[in-house]
Amino acid sequence: DVEHATTMADVDAREGAEDATDRRRRALRRAEAMKLKRYQHDGHRRRIPGTGAPFPLRAKTEALGVECPGLGLYFASLPLYVAVLVLLGLLATYNVVNNYRADNFSHTYQLRDMDEGKHTCQRDYAVANFVLRGTLGNFCDDVETSDPFYCPATCTARPQSTPCVEQEDEQGDPCHASPPCGGDRQTCCCDMELDRTKTKTPNNAQYWIMYASLCVYCAWLVLLFHVEKRKAARYRASLVSPVDYTVLVQTRSKRKRQPNNRNLYEFFSHYGPVANATLVLQLGKLLEKAKRL
Repeated sequence: DVEHATTMADVDAREGAEDATDRRRRALRRAEAMKLKRYQHDGHRRRIPGTGAPFPLRAKTEALGVECPGLGLYFASLPLYVAVLVLLGLLATYNVVNNYRADNFSHTYQLRDMDEGKHTCQRDYAVANFVLRGTLGNFCDDVETSDPFYCPATCTARPQSTPCVEQEDEQGDPCHASPPCGGDRQTCCCDMELDRTKTKTPNNAQYWIMYASLCVYCAWLVLLFHVEKRKAARYRASLVSPVDYTVLVQTRSKRKRQPNNRNLYEFFSHYGPVANATLVLQLGKLLEKAKRL
């Protein structure tokens, strides 16, 4: 019994290994069939079976588009994408440089306490970096694009029922007693507002460049549409596929007996050579519903 059980276990293991090998073989065949290959074509622009070969690295987009129109359009459109990125980048360079030169961020702010006294306080966090200085908010002239926590600002202390002496340091620094409000701190703090006396005005050329960039982008979209449309038509015209010589015929026969494939083949052979004739039931209703959708 022990030897018989061992033999059966060996058989099961061998069958499992054979199944795994067969699945791997089928997976490799599917992967090979899904590879994009370059085929030779006959005089009627039809693929010659068995002539598939991998594309070289220097393959042209026209050759890729014949075998796979989507991939051909992708590589054909890459130069247009690079061109528009370079052009828009050059247009945006002036705005970025102009914003960077404004350099209106401040490491200090003015604290106005309850006694109408003013104190200059240092910010204990990083104020300016390369990214923020390249934005329009560096001019500090608009509450929608500028942040008072980075720009010159006045911080007005909120009235309190009791003095905020517990936050003062040994020298009684009012900046520590009333830091800017935010987050969980809503008492013994001050409200930040932009200091309108220290703002800068952006150059009007920046707005014109923004409008010009938008016009360039819209014109590029129109150009991309026409280029891809023309190339897609060229790809489709350079290859003959089964769709080009397949005819779908819908009939509403009143006969109870439906025709078979042989009847269809013989009937349509009167009009010319027929490679194959297949009867597809209920296809007309399916097409009608698809059209309604």
